[in-house]
Amino acid sequence: MSAAYVNFPIMKLNFLFQEDNSPVHTAHKVKNFLQTSKIKLLEWPTKSPDLNITEDVWKLLSDLVYDGPPYQNKASLAERIKDVITEVNQRKRNIIQNLYVGMRSRLCKVLIRQGGLCNK
Repeated sequence: MSAAYVNFPIMKLNFLFQEDNSPVHTAHKVKNFLQTSKIKLLEWPTKSPDLNITEDVWKLLSDLVYDGPPYQNKASLAERIKDVITEVNQRKRNIIQNLYVGMRSRLCKVLIRQGGLCNK
């Protein structure tokens, strides 16, 4: 990351940055950038339940796009991506809706790990 990013207006806002503590997301270069930019990190326990359903959606899309033989060119890949988006919107929307429904369970797991209580 370049120091030029520090000049972006969003960096001047008061916010907490969240990362999931995965080693691939906590490279020294990133840690140094966050520290020198004085960006506050949200304390997040390792191995906590994942609350970001975006990762689940990306996995769904990726599995559908790459299920089959390798693509021969960008155009065929782009066409498949369009087809997958249509497929998800028309026939697999319930999978994404179920991710939203499952948020309560995910949040309860976080509360339980922190000593909180969650009644079903």
